[in-house]
Amino acid sequence: MPTARTGADGAIFPAAGVNPVPSARSKVTAGTLVTLALAALSFYFADKPLARFFGAYLRAHKTLWHGTAHLPDLLAVIVWTGTPISFAAYLHFRALGDARARFWQLTGILLPVSYAYKDLLKWIFGRTEVRVWLFRHVPYGFHWFAGGKGFNSFPSGHMLVLTPLFLALWDFYPAFRLVYGFGWLMLAFLLVFTDYHFLSDVIVGAYLGWALYAAMVRWLPEAGKPAA
Repeated sequence: MPTARTGADGAIFPAAGVNPVPSARSKVTAGTLVTLALAALSFYFADKPLARFFGAYLRAHKTLWHGTAHLPDLLAVIVWTGTPISFAAYLHFRALGDARARFWQLTGILLPVSYAYKDLLKWIFGRTEVRVWLFRHVPYGFHWFAGGKGFNSFPSGHMLVLTPLFLALWDFYPAFRLVYGFGWLMLAFLLVFTDYHFLSDVIVGAYLGWALYAAMVRWLPEAGKPAA
C-alpha cells in the first residue's frame, strides 16, 4: 500500500498515484449526504416547531400577518425578464470579446432551467404548504405527484432559482461577496420567518441550486470561468 514520504525540510508529500485533492464526485456525494441528513432532521424535528412559532408571532402582529399573507410572487418576473436581458448582454459582450460575456451566458441559461426544474420537483413531491398545514389542517408531508395550489412547498423555488445567481455573482464579481452572502442568508431566513416555506424546503432548495450551478459550470466550461 503506498505511503506518504517526508522531505528533508519536514514537508509531507503524498505517495505516487495518490491524489490529495478530493474529486468533484466525492464533493457532490458528501454534499448530498450532508444535505439529506440536515433535511431529514429538519423534517422530523424542526419544520413544525419553527412553523408554529413564526405563525404565532405573525398572527400576534397583524400588520406583519396581513402583509406576508399576500406577498406577490416575483420569481417568474425575475426569470422571464432576466433571461432575455442576460442573453442580450451575452451577445453584446461576446461581440466585443469581453470576458463578462461568460457571466451573462451562464445566468441566461440557469434562470429558465432552474425555474423549470423547481416546477417539476414541486409537482413530484406535492408537499403541503406551511400556512395550508397550519390553518387549514391539511395533513403534513408529501402528496406524491399531486403538486399544485396548496401543495407547492418542496423544494423552495426561490432558493433553487436564486442560489445559482448568487453563486455566479460570487464567482464573477468577488468584490461584493459580503453583500451576496448577506442577501442569500436573508432570503433563506425570510422564507422561513414568513411561513412561506419549511426549513427543510430551504435547505434542499439551496443545495439543488448549488448542484445545478456546479453542473452547468462543468457543462459549459467557457461560461464557468470568472471574468478578469
